[in-house]
Amino acid sequence: MQILLNSSGLYLPEAQKRLIEIVEQTNLERKAAIMAKTAPEHAAGNHHAFRTRELLEGLEFEVDFFDLAHVPAERLKDYPIIYLNGGDPFAILAELKESGADRILRQLHHQGHLLIGHSAGAAVLGTTIEHARFLGAGTESTPEQDLSGLGLVKAIVLPHSNRYEEREPAIKLLEFASERPESLLKIEDDGFYVYEQPTPEQRLNPEFILQKLADAGLEEYRTEIGKLLFPSLKMELQAIKDADIVTGTSRVGGGADLPEGISWPEWDDCPYTFIAQINLTELPQDHALSLPANGLLSFFYASAAMYDDYAFDGDPTTCKVIYTPSYAFDELKRLDIPESLMQADPKVVLSPASIAFVPDLCVPESESAYLEELGLGWDFDRVKYERYWNTFCGNLSEPQMYHSPLHRLMGHPDQIQGDMQNHCARMLKWSTFDTGLSDDEKAKFAREALEWRLLLQIDSDDAPDSDWGDTGRIYFWIRDADLRQSNFDHVICIMQSA
Repeated sequence: MQILLNSSGLYLPEAQKRLIEIVEQTNLERKAAIMAKTAPEHAAGNHHAFRTRELLEGLEFEVDFFDLAHVPAERLKDYPIIYLNGGDPFAILAELKESGADRILRQLHHQGHLLIGHSAGAAVLGTTIEHARFLGAGTESTPEQDLSGLGLVKAIVLPHSNRYEEREPAIKLLEFASERPESLLKIEDDGFYVYEQPTPEQRLNPEFILQKLADAGLEEYRTEIGKLLFPSLKMELQAIKDADIVTGTSRVGGGADLPEGISWPEWDDCPYTFIAQINLTELPQDHALSLPANGLLSFFYASAAMYDDYAFDGDPTTCKVIYTPSYAFDELKRLDIPESLMQADPKVVLSPASIAFVPDLCVPESESAYLEELGLGWDFDRVKYERYWNTFCGNLSEPQMYHSPLHRLMGHPDQIQGDMQNHCARMLKWSTFDTGLSDDEKAKFAREALEWRLLLQIDSDDAPDSDWGDTGRIYFWIRDADLRQSNFDHVICIMQSA
């Protein structure tokens, strides 16, 4: 079930419309409880609660106030819709925990009740309200108070985010230096956000993804983003023994299977590391990837030279992809890993691992040539950028406390740093990494960046014993025109790490 989060109430017509849609789609009874202090001494501070009751009653909802100081938390089970009003986040969280309402709200959410969080009521639904103390929101909490939230939203929820623009460095410190795995979900004044952890089926549904775009207030980009929803295959790896390898099958690491007459490729007199081979006939049916129907793609990368050769950075030839058509499969031979590569750096030799392919659907990264072209990038409207980030890059996936390997064939990359498309366009002309580019040159590279597509992403992973930089990833890129012609001679590989 979705969770509807807002900063300043459901007063926007768009928020009311979305509420009605959720209620109708899930066949919820129009019966709501507004959790707020209702004693006379609190009335002045709860004007939002009274306005919200009037608003909901105007939309033909039956509405009751629910004060945990006077009503047992178990009675929340009588309400299909529960509205957590704002106020002091520390006091709200403490009361939820002391009354047992936190446990009941978790249970009701999983049973299909709709939760609506307003301001501090939205913040407590996240993983922590530590940031309220950090930003001076609410009264001072006691040092011993447990500030962990209900965790129904797998993010740190920051209502009224626009009020903290002058404290952006502090927010970044909270977001990146607190060693928490979740992202910071920012909701500006008068904004709302529909949070939902998608099922595997929903992740493959373009309409579900595009509805998330509309929920984020980015409906105007629906058509263009719809064109950029790229199919992908996630790759799950499992270590295997050399004796279990079948020639010509998909795998990462080990010795390379190449046709007769093709020797192990080298870069600057040093053998490439064999990264992976993909047997295209083993891909799931109806995968919709822009790849040949059959054949073998073999990926190599000059890993041994990555840190030691001054000519490595910016050289577009530090990777190689070999395409073997299916009619040449009878000529495939297993080539042993060159001894000279082992001597150069044994750590760059990958152990063999089998591949299981899992269908996926990808949206563009927030820092990409595609978003820059649409005016949604970092240098344009920052509010729209944040909304896109919140929806797709920050909170559409479950946060991971520790590194979880993510390999994929085509789609969009899972970036660790910034955009790579522009990097690819410039790598073909290394001298243009000069910071003194003219506006015409920058515009030219921005256009050319749109031609580059992710071909393969390989993560750091224990299964093949791979580690790129500091738990990083390598990304193979190809131009659209080359992909259409099954020409893999000009692929570029980029490594990113934390």
